Amino acid sequence: MDKEHAHSSTVERLLNCEAFEEREKLLEFYERVPGARMHVSFIRLGGVAQDLPLGLCRDIDSSTQRFASRIDELEEMSTGNRIWKQRLVDIGTITAQQAKDWGFSYVMLRGRAT
Repeated sequence: MDKEHAHSSTVERLLNCEAFEEREKLLEFYERVPGARMHVSFIRLGGVAQDLPLGLCRDIDSSTQRFASRIDELEEMSTGNRIWKQRLVDIGTITAQQAKDWGFSYVMLRGRAT
């Protein structure tokens, strides 16, 4: 894991960009609600575990204002990236018939003929 972190950090410095910075900000908001970053149990039978922390909505709002200015940069960094495309283009593609045969629904059918 250290090797992957070092590689990612180096590439981010060379490209002068860091998409994971934005991910971390989102995870911080997520963590402030139930106290966990990845596996949360905020919504429970009968309601929620606790009220939202004071100031959370304000902080999210101000963060979204800053995030909006980075959308184009993040989009170009991923969709315009040659390495990204080599790893993802034509990976996991299926035909419309396969989607029907395998019972795909909702988001998995986007872009597929029905």
